[in-house]
Amino acid sequence: MTHVGTVKSWSDEKGFGFIIPREGGNDVFVHRKVIGMQSSLIPHKEVRYDLEMDEGKPKATIVHGDGVVKRNVHLNQFGGGGGGFPKMGGQLQVGIVKIWNTQKGYGFISQGADGSGPDLFVLNTQTRGNLIPGAKVSYSLGMNPKTQKPWAENVIMIDGMQHYGADPFAMGGMGGGMGMWGA
Repeated sequence: MTHVGTVKSWSDEKGFGFIIPREGGNDVFVHRKVIGMQSSLIPHKEVRYDLEMDEGKPKATIVHGDGVVKRNVHLNQFGGGGGGFPKMGGQLQVGIVKIWNTQKGYGFISQGADGSGPDLFVLNTQTRGNLIPGAKVSYSLGMNPKTQKPWAENVIMIDGMQHYGADPFAMGGMGGGMGMWGA
């Protein structure tokens, strides 16, 4: 029987997380092997899953849906057909793009699903393209090597469209290809 729930948390480093079942009850454990070794879960997104009990605790056996994201780990950098993040470290977080400056290649993300948390700096080398102010993103917390302050790493948009190349609102279109993210 397929169940529906929301991703509560995901640790990419540890390769596991938890789902909050829509019908209530205990959180459901999910291991990376049931979503694919090159996939991650995005907190606060909906998933569908099959369930089994493991020593009296609920465990997902198959997970799919909007909350599952496939990472391309075969390429080291962005571009060249889509590329992948070199490393997705730490627990994935959710935030809202507050400001994005395409010309300067940086911006800020407000932490939290509603964007009410403190702002984090994000550099374009930590994104898969240009971000759109107001869009919801998934990211992991990192440390800026220059300032030793927290910043957002491995940023991906989880709603709306990720833009590559030129400013999508300028004349001439988006430029560049969409790559293979999520393929």
